[in-house]
Amino acid sequence: MEWVLERTGGRGADVTIEAAGAPDATVQAMRFTRDAGRVVVVGQYTDHGPVSSEAAFNPHLDINKKHLDIRGCWGSDFSHFYRAAQIVSDAIQSAPWAALKPKLSRYRLNQANEALADVAGGRVLKALVDPRA
Repeated sequence: MEWVLERTGGRGADVTIEAAGAPDATVQAMRFTRDAGRVVVVGQYTDHGPVSSEAAFNPHLDINKKHLDIRGCWGSDFSHFYRAAQIVSDAIQSAPWAALKPKLSRYRLNQANEALADVAGGRVLKALVDPRA
């Protein structure tokens, strides 16, 4: 959290996207976000259980007092899988997907822009930004 606060003049991020899938990451995302900011939770598409006791989630302090706008997205239903099956069964439609590297690529926190560019450019399929690396 200190890293975010240092780089935002003590305010916190305007928008924080939780995409890690760890329950504690949602609490961290709320705490990294400025007052009246937005948190988008897209990493909790399966039930990974409750936050740990170390996270000490407090709805009043972590949401209400900060006036956070929290958006969740579960993101899939049967139609998504049906369309995906149609694409992969068609050689022409699946060609761009086949060109992607089916591996997880790791990046350091200071390489976050490079990670986003590699995903956007189709050079990697999944980019993991590891702040501990």
